[in-house]
Amino acid sequence: MLKSRHGYWWLGVCLSVVLLAACGDGGESGPSALAGDQPAAVVSTVTPGGSAAAPAATEAVARMTPTVTPPAPLAAQVNGHRLRNGTISQEDRRRLVQKSSEIGTSPLYIDDTPSRTLTEIAAVARRLKRKEGLALIVIDYLQLIEPDNPRDPRQEQVARIARRLKGMSRELDIPVLCLAQLNRQAEASRDNRPRLNHLRESGAIEQDADLVMFVHREEYYQTNDEDRERVRGQAEIIIAKQRNGPIGDVKLLWQHDFTRFVNLEHRPYDEFEQFSSF
Repeated sequence: MLKSRHGYWWLGVCLSVVLLAACGDGGESGPSALAGDQPAAVVSTVTPGGSAAAPAATEAVARMTPTVTPPAPLAAQVNGHRLRNGTISQEDRRRLVQKSSEIGTSPLYIDDTPSRTLTEIAAVARRLKRKEGLALIVIDYLQLIEPDNPRDPRQEQVARIARRLKGMSRELDIPVLCLAQLNRQAEASRDNRPRLNHLRESGAIEQDADLVMFVHREEYYQTNDEDRERVRGQAEIIIAKQRNGPIGDVKLLWQHDFTRFVNLEHRPYDEFEQFSSF
């Protein structure tokens, strides 16, 4: 379960996970469960905004294209704003065509049918599991899944959806990454850091999830220019619950132009830098 107060943060994380599964990790060394060519599905229940509401599938691919890390050494890093207003360079266009081709041939499936119930989502997942060997499903997002019984209290609806997501994951034997919203108490807290009690509409989400992660950017909450510059680009994945492992924080770098999070480059001997002149 991945949660954030702002949708484009969690979308950046989820698209990175989906692309790693379907397109590979860019040739990085080391063991990885997401080595590429793993069939992955994205179920979007969000109605896209904008003056011309493009389908969610189109919007998702538009975000993926400039952020994908391909097997080739050079990633297609294209400014998302310039992509939308049509001011990208010829080199950007060339890279976009190349990366779009790579995404188009990857085992990535996007279902943007509106007003989906969990019964319908499970049917899609079973069909992809049977025909394509589905390895991962991402749902955007939990609170917009239509309940089977709209007359039930909202908390009961969300609790039932969370339990059925857990059951679907066990039945198909695949990870289900489900996005969810937080309530506004996170912004009212002193340090603005999200916590488990900030889950919106139901504590059953915390109870049923094997893993609960929050996306946090301190820069967003800073109003002073000096403080904002101090934490510019810094982001965290807060692992608040993990049934089979440790909890803690993972430091990341937020690339605003590309709407994505990347690993920080650690320098193991920074503490000795002051002595470099000797």
